[in-house]
Amino acid sequence: MLPTIISRARKALLGLILAVATVALTACGGPSESDAKDTAVKVMTAMYQQDVKTVMSYIPDQETMGSDELKMAESKLGSILALQAKRAEKKGGLDKIEAFKYTSTEQGDHIVTVRIYFKDGSYDAEDVKLRWDEQAERFYLQNQNK
Repeated sequence: MLPTIISRARKALLGLILAVATVALTACGGPSESDAKDTAVKVMTAMYQQDVKTVMSYIPDQETMGSDELKMAESKLGSILALQAKRAEKKGGLDKIEAFKYTSTEQGDHIVTVRIYFKDGSYDAEDVKLRWDEQAERFYLQNQNK
């Protein structure tokens, strides 16, 4: 009887260890495809809504910029987003944005192709290149020069 109780206790302990290990591995598994797609849609939506602050929040290494450099970057981004919004208005305005393709590379890039649908029935496709930041546990826009 005692060996049976010990055997059951060992099995229960082993099951508990496996359950904890499974949860731990799932919790720190890194970025998912759906996270990348959600981020790409959020960034592109912010761009078409001319939300400079939100778009800037996805640009990495801002802490290395001086305040003048940061203001200039925000100003240039605002100008670019205004032009993009004007092009969208010529197509009747923005209807919706959907992520439809995801690719990850060995170099750590996550590329999400989004379709930007306009109210006139047309759409554009654009690649959004993202990079996962392990420390911040979030995606940032990938520097196009890398």
